[in-house]
Amino acid sequence: MKIFVLLACCAAAANALVCPPDACKGATCTLLDEQACLAKGGAVRPGGMCGCCDVCITLLKEGDKCIQLLLLGVPATAECGEGLKCSPESQTCVKKNCLERKADFEGSLLTRVGAPKLNCEDNGDYSPKQCLGSKCMCVTKKGDRISNYMVNIWEALDMGCECARAEYEYSQKGGNDKPFNCDSKGNYFG
Repeated sequence: MKIFVLLACCAAAANALVCPPDACKGATCTLLDEQACLAKGGAVRPGGMCGCCDVCITLLKEGDKCIQLLLLGVPATAECGEGLKCSPESQTCVKKNCLERKADFEGSLLTRVGAPKLNCEDNGDYSPKQCLGSKCMCVTKKGDRISNYMVNIWEALDMGCECARAEYEYSQKGGNDKPFNCDSKGNYFG
């Protein structure tokens, strides 16, 4: 624990030394073609040393190699795209779990403009039923939609999705017969 506190203090001190409050006063920035950046699938972010000038950041896709920079003030040229994070174990972009996505939404303005209200399990998995707008659907533990299980929100009160999820997990393990008998709401018949 002491080592973690020491590292956090060192990182904060390094950031203060590298980027004092007036660091951007003398910065000369080159003009960034924002439209060209967005057309390439990038994003414009404050970048360069201390974030004084806008840069075009490459948005990485799931499975792309990524590097987590622990040094503050180091300019990034790429980052994992929306809903992804850089896994320190595999050094690839992986999907954020439900609780991480929910925290992202709750910390942004999107919660007031109709962002999805995610339902999460305590372990971070997505709850079997998710609703977006006027539709509810069955999803995997990682939040991917399970085909053929979507209904109008006003029809979803008794939508459980347990059967749909079990059927999906069975098919992912190589099962190709259909031992499950699910209704249109992903529930078991009977």
